[in-house]
Amino acid sequence: MIPSEIDIASLSAEVNEDGVATTDPALDSAIQKVLGDASESGVTNVGVVVLDTAPRIRADTRDIATAVAEETGKTIVIRTPGGAGTHSMEYSRAELEVAQSRMLKHPDYVTGFETYVKNLEAHSNVPWNALNVGALVLVAAIIAVCAAAIRRQAHKVR
Repeated sequence: MIPSEIDIASLSAEVNEDGVATTDPALDSAIQKVLGDASESGVTNVGVVVLDTAPRIRADTRDIATAVAEETGKTIVIRTPGGAGTHSMEYSRAELEVAQSRMLKHPDYVTGFETYVKNLEAHSNVPWNALNVGALVLVAAIIAVCAAAIRRQAHKVR
């Protein structure tokens, strides 16, 4: 549930404007640099929200991330004092949870976001299409070999 004091429209507008929603101009600038570097590495369409206070219920952070992601169409990571939440339509929940967990090991928000992005980069750089095609070709080859062996066996029996 989204706490009543959270303005999703305002956060989404800030994220759409420059990728970052925070009340700290220096932090905004530093995170924008991280996002720029991420974009060069292939991790694009990521938005960051920094909340000055954590929601009373920890799960609300992910609800906020989900709402901002739905408004912006971006992968959203939210950082609060002592917590985080993330949502994406591009990355799996497992990828996000790993990135979030590693991010939270860093008390410095900028270093944490760098870690988050590096974890997404690791998943972005896996050539999934090539691996899937290779697996499909391998399965087809195994089926063909098995079918040929069965035919040979059937001819020997006759």
